[in-house]
Amino acid sequence: MDFSDQYVLGDLGDLWNPSMNEYDVSSSMGPITTDVQFLNIDDSTVVFKYQSRVRKEAKQRLKNAEVQILVTSPYDVKTIKVWVQREEKAADLFVYNVGRVEFAARDIVFKGTQLLENGFGTKSLYEIDLDSIYYDNPYDKRPVYKLAKTDMLNRNRFQVVIQVVFRDNSLSSEFVSSAFYCCTQPKSGTKRKTRSTDGGKQYGKEWNDPEFYNNSQVIDYFEANEAVIGNLEVKGTLQSPKMKADIAYHFDVNHSEFQKTLTEGDVVGLNTNADGETSIIELSSKNMRTIIQAGVISRSAFFEGNIPAEKVSTDKICVMGIVRVKVVGNVRNGERVYASTSFPGRAVAESHSLHVDDDILLGIAMESSDGKDHQAETLVRCFVSFLCGINAGYFSQKAHDLEIRTDANIEKVVHQKWKELKKMVMHWFLIFIFFTILLCIVLFASNYFS
Repeated sequence: MDFSDQYVLGDLGDLWNPSMNEYDVSSSMGPITTDVQFLNIDDSTVVFKYQSRVRKEAKQRLKNAEVQILVTSPYDVKTIKVWVQREEKAADLFVYNVGRVEFAARDIVFKGTQLLENGFGTKSLYEIDLDSIYYDNPYDKRPVYKLAKTDMLNRNRFQVVIQVVFRDNSLSSEFVSSAFYCCTQPKSGTKRKTRSTDGGKQYGKEWNDPEFYNNSQVIDYFEANEAVIGNLEVKGTLQSPKMKADIAYHFDVNHSEFQKTLTEGDVVGLNTNADGETSIIELSSKNMRTIIQAGVISRSAFFEGNIPAEKVSTDKICVMGIVRVKVVGNVRNGERVYASTSFPGRAVAESHSLHVDDDILLGIAMESSDGKDHQAETLVRCFVSFLCGINAGYFSQKAHDLEIRTDANIEKVVHQKWKELKKMVMHWFLIFIFFTILLCIVLFASNYFS
């Protein structure tokens, strides 16, 4: 059976009629061994997945995923066996792996065969649609082309494996294609920049233009005022300027309850509001014992979290990082700073703290401030962390509990010893009385009988 004309025109015709010494430079006997060519798969091939719904079942199918396979052999070829698998390195990186999955015989389309001009061997053309396989088997029903959502360029790479079946049912060695990349089809109207490639020729139906390439950058430099990104994986260094050095979380706040507008470095408290949610409150000497945690208002966060979906009044509190804090009095670099009852809304250095239980540890100073006035307020860069206050509060509470238990134990022991002492004194007092009475009786009797 000869191929139809569409397979012998142009570049495919060159494959169809090679020079006689292409396979054996020493003679014209034809191909010495069986060879398989994947006509439209190379390292730059990209296959898109699109959303499909059939009988109320949603699936992600492959688009334009026909693979053409040219088998050249000196022996009579009966058919081929075809498998698809995740590339070995990709399988090692991706925990989810269904292994090698075989195509059914009905999915392997035989396009035709042709004798070589020298008569020594044949060329047979086959075609498979990668989309003809969806699950690994009808029982487990695990999608074969499941996509990883991280490190996608390295994990979502697949290969086609071929074994030639000869007339005597013997099998050739395995032929493995180059790895192709599989990804979700971009939304319509979305334009992506692509990088040109000097990939090999393609035959038959064209595949989608490649957009991603192994071990190469699609964009060397990207700058934008705002960007919405679904998933972000950073393999290098995530940098921020020196003055943007903290992580801040948004919390609800009622600004009308504050005497002054909240600004950078203010020390505030977190407490439970009427709705049972955590909100920012103004610190005072009365509520220091009842707040959940003290924090510092941030205006220098490089990362903001806990942003509400609805438009509600919030402010940012530094959860961890270097932030400027309003400190009263002198402070030395490396000295601990506390939210103090003496100066609500401000921090004080450890050397100025009264060291009472109400003082809440905020962090440590990262620079010195040598103001002459001990009541003066300055903005000092400090490393602030919620963990400092949480741990300090935890250990303070444990120490307080230990002190209470120790006092109770001492009081109990003293009380017990006092009871024993009183019992012993009473015992000896009774003995003394007894011997005193006995002595008196003896003396009286001796005087009476004398």
